[in-house]
Amino acid sequence: MYVGIDISKHKHTFAIINGEGKVIKEAQDFDNSHDGFYLLLKALQSVGGQIKIGFESTGHYSVNLKHFLIEHGYSFMEVNPVLIKRFSESTTIRKTKTDKIDAITISKYLATVDYNPTSTKYYHIYHLKSLTRMYNKQVSDLGKAKVELRNLLDQAFPEFQKFFTDLYGKTPLLILKKAKSLKQIANLSNKQYDLYRKSSQGKFSYPRFLKLKDLAKSSIGINSKTLFFQIHLAIDKIENLQEMVLMLEHEIKETFSFFDSKMTSIPGLGTISAAIILAEVSDFNNFSNPDKLVSFAGLDNSIYESGTTTKCGKITKRGSHILRATLFKVSMPILANTKMFYAYYHKKRSEGKHHTLALIHVCRKLLRVIYKLETTNTTFKDI
Repeated sequence: MYVGIDISKHKHTFAIINGEGKVIKEAQDFDNSHDGFYLLLKALQSVGGQIKIGFESTGHYSVNLKHFLIEHGYSFMEVNPVLIKRFSESTTIRKTKTDKIDAITISKYLATVDYNPTSTKYYHIYHLKSLTRMYNKQVSDLGKAKVELRNLLDQAFPEFQKFFTDLYGKTPLLILKKAKSLKQIANLSNKQYDLYRKSSQGKFSYPRFLKLKDLAKSSIGINSKTLFFQIHLAIDKIENLQEMVLMLEHEIKETFSFFDSKMTSIPGLGTISAAIILAEVSDFNNFSNPDKLVSFAGLDNSIYESGTTTKCGKITKRGSHILRATLFKVSMPILANTKMFYAYYHKKRSEGKHHTLALIHVCRKLLRVIYKLETTNTTFKDI
């Protein structure tokens, strides 16, 4: 039995056909609710036999239904909407489109292709992906908040940034939070120094404290309470985002522990990066070969062919940009910690390829190695 489900926001539509294409249950709407889901369950239980369920990939609108199906022992297959559209166009010349027709079309499409259900690890993959996506968003927002603080300091106290090695350390942020103007920093008391020395665990010396006061006195910054009010807001944002990032890292590591992933056996590839890669790929067995995984990451070359001329262009940059960005991020630590990738990078450099292009080749090789590790359940062995 083939069950096609057309997904929408407030309601869904299902239809059931048999292997011969005969409609067993006419297309029927059901609400995106408890009662609606059990109406679908009753229909599935009534037909019996082997049931294959499919629906289009439609973002988060199908998430609750997926969990419901898994909890009741049913598998399902997500289909690219473009494939359903092309299948529909190949079977009829009419331009009639309704939810009920779409449900029938999906069920008929299922009967023509190999049934490749979503991995049983879907539940953990879904949560891992939501966590890593939020993590990337917060890290991006944290970077923007730090730039915002630097821009404000360029106006209020430009010398402050050069004075501290780590502008976002505990002591410099505490000094900025306590000050309401440039003049207040210039007139800091010895009592306030004791507070800053304690926060730095004795690293912020008294001579440096006096030098900071002198810098504030001779600063070209604008002595504005408004600027420092904005600085306080920027620091609050930075500290809140830093706390959220730490909390997310803890949750990601805990969720990632449910998977027996071999990626982290590659020196230089940390748990968070491995979790992001796994979340974006979902199931390595969905790719019949590593080249398809490279294409999914957008690291394959675009190809232009006309007549007898064939040219390879830049990388396509299609697919998951998060996966691609993560691979580039981890490429340098991996180069520094593995003989295999270090040798491969310098081989590409010796062939005349510039640094960025050589790193692209390293990222491709890294994906192929990860594919091998994950699909064969083996650990990484350096040369």
